[in-house]
Amino acid sequence: MASFAGRAAWEVSAVLVILLICGCSTLPHTGPDTVPPLRTHESVVKDAGPHLLDVPDSIEGFNRGVYRFNY
Repeated sequence: MASFAGRAAWEVSAVLVILLICGCSTLPHTGPDTVPPLRTHESVVKDAGPHLLDVPDSIEGFNRGVYRFNY
């Protein structure tokens, strides 16, 4: 009996955590009169100057393409 009660409590806790996480995710309200973002990819990501973190990325081109698509 103790294991059933412990498992039920764990399942209830998991469901509550999932509901809490889902409640935190919201989308911005957009419509036909929505103004586009003030910053563009080019204004944020500049290729000039030294990079503070230089990590070799074998699929950098793919990652940049996915980022641009998602943006």
